[in-house]
Formats: sequence, C-alpha cells, structure tokens
Amino acid sequence: MNLNKFALPSSALCTIALVSAVAVGFSQDKPAKAEQGKAVNAAAPKLAPQHTQLKKMVGNWDATVTCTMPGKPAATSTGKAEYKAVGDTWVESDFSGEMDGVKFTGHGIDGFDTAENKYVSIWVDSMSTELHKFEGTGDASGATTTRTGECKDPETGKMVKQRSVTEMKDNDSMTFRMFTTGPDGKEVEAMKIDYKRRK
Repeated sequence: MNLNKFALPSSALCTIALVSAVAVGFSQDKPAKAEQGKAVNAAAPKLAPQHTQLKKMVGNWDATVTCTMPGKPAATSTGKAEYKAVGDTWVESDFSGEMDGVKFTGHGIDGFDTAENKYVSIWVDSMSTELHKFEGTGDASGATTTRTGECKDPETGKMVKQRSVTEMKDNDSMTFRMFTTGPDGKEVEAMKIDYKRRK
C-alpha cells in the first residue's frame, strides 16, 4: 500500500474556426500539422519496463494485514485496495481497512523516475499528518521492488528509517512488507500485507 487526493491539473480545449480555407491554403496547413505532431511526440514521457511492471498492480485487491508491534502479539486485520493507472507513468492506490480497531484509509502514488533511474513513492493516510516519501530499485526480474524512506516517531519525534519490499508473486497475488529500524539499530518487520486480486 505503499502503504502505500491529489488535484489533477485541468486543461482547456480551444477550437479554432477557419473562416476561409482558400485564404489559409492547404499547402500551408499540412506543414503546420506535421509540426504539431513533432511537438506532441517530443513532449511524450520516456517510458521504461518498470512502468509496465507497475501497471500490473492495476485492479481491485483483498488484503490481509499483519502488524507486529514491539511487546505485543501480532494483530491481523483485513482491508481492500484499488490501484488505478495514471496514464502510462504512474499508479495510484486507495486502501481501506482497520488499524487497532480504528477505521483506516490511505492513498499512495507509485512511479518510476527515468531521469533518476529509481522507483519513487509517496503515501498519506488517516493516522498521520506526515507525507511519507520512498525511493528505491527493483530486482532483475522486476517482480520485487525495494524502497527506503524515513518517518517521524510520534512518541520520540525522532526520524526513523523505513524499508519496504513489494513482491509481485504472480498476476493475482503480491506481498508488501514494511521494516523499521529500532533505537538499537536493528531492523524489524513491522507490517506485512498479503494481497489477492479480487475476481
């Protein structure tokens, strides 16, 4: 869930009326259209295989969440997630479920930055006022991605390192794991989410 609402920019469509086709001339109109085509192609984003991999998540998923808090038994809950494509370059997700018996909702954006050659993610949810940012890489197969980031510990106010691993096991199942580095410098698994695609 990457775990993981944004206002999308609006665009205005302008229509130009040609008063006289004879005055403009068809011979002048064709080069203009060719130039327009070049401009559109030049503005198209550079895509990578990682963008195709991300779009495999698009769809509706049932989730089983296992949280492991220090000194407490593991707590299991269920949730639902919906992933939508934002063009060919991004995937957005909406998650709903429960955390400690409290209704929980989250929203994420995942993509691959071709200039930086890395995955990038942001995450917001109903249990925090903090914007979470992650970035990372994928393995050779593209099925497993690892991202790192930081968050503020609400109790101490100190920044805590986080690492997430998402494994796309097949087209209908994936697993998300979140690891946190404790005060002793040791990394522990804080959360695991098993996703099954809803038929």
